[in-house]
Amino acid sequence: MPQEIRSLSVDKNGNHWANPNGKMYLTKLYRNYRISEIDDDVVFTNAGNNKAVGRGRQWAIEQWKLWLIILLPLITELAILGIIAFTEVNHWKKKRSS
Repeated sequence: MPQEIRSLSVDKNGNHWANPNGKMYLTKLYRNYRISEIDDDVVFTNAGNNKAVGRGRQWAIEQWKLWLIILLPLITELAILGIIAFTEVNHWKKKRSS
């Protein structure tokens, strides 16, 4: 992996500008720029403590909350409809037998 990163980090003159060794961190950057805003290259520097942030189970928790928001009202509605249907069927049976 370090050699692959080194081979991808080449400037206009063919010189490697990154010589990775040791621990590395994967970084994502999402931003849309207007052409008028671009006047230089983006330069990344190491964080002070270089600790990983925002990874792991966070999405799983958010996904669980999403399913709870979707399924709880649906289950409640089905339970209410089931009770209403059961009551109506019993009412209809009593009416028919009398």
